[in-house]
Amino acid sequence: MKIACYIRNTSVFEQVKAAVARAGFQPTQFDSETMLLRTLKRKPYDFLIVDLPSPPVAGDSIFSWLGMRSGDRIPSLVLAPRRNGELVAQVLDGGA
Repeated sequence: MKIACYIRNTSVFEQVKAAVARAGFQPTQFDSETMLLRTLKRKPYDFLIVDLPSPPVAGDSIFSWLGMRSGDRIPSLVLAPRRNGELVAQVLDGGA
């Protein structure tokens, strides 16, 4: 399984990498939305993990992309440091 990770914080990525490695997978880290979106257009990935260190703002391109993709149904997991129903709703409305 090919896993793309949009995680800018190296220590968070290392934790995610260790967790998915125990399941036998090797994730690819992207610390730039631009590189992630360009790569996803060229190469298929089976799963996307996005780290949200703070609530997304209107027009966040990663969520615009998630909401506008057509035919591409890559499962997405969003990591966030807080429990917040509004954040969950916003992320789901954005296409995750």
